[in-house]
Amino acid sequence: MCDTISDAVLDACLAQDKFSRVACECYAKSNIVIVGGEITTRAKLDFTKIARDTIREIGYVNDDDVFHADKVFVNTIITQQSPDISQVWTRAKPRARRPASRAPATRASCSVTLATKHPS
Repeated sequence: MCDTISDAVLDACLAQDKFSRVACECYAKSNIVIVGGEITTRAKLDFTKIARDTIREIGYVNDDDVFHADKVFVNTIITQQSPDISQVWTRAKPRARRPASRAPATRASCSVTLATKHPS
């Protein structure tokens, strides 16, 4: 379910801005869902609605369940992409840049590690 929510966030970003930069993760426990990450986009999105709609599509709508699409607490912790990561994409040769939908490394459920060399 968490990968499906992360993918739904990515898809929503790309639907409005094909050059979105999305690193989104999701965590779920009991009746809590946390959607977090770094997203730089021109898209105007309601991340809570995206999470609830995805949970509903999966089928968590039984009133007897603790986890319910309309009752789950959704916490979003989303910031813009860090300048360190952004500069790599911004300075890339135009040929190397492409929309996120064509770059598998930018899929929402991927983890990215940025290594930097610190001056001694």
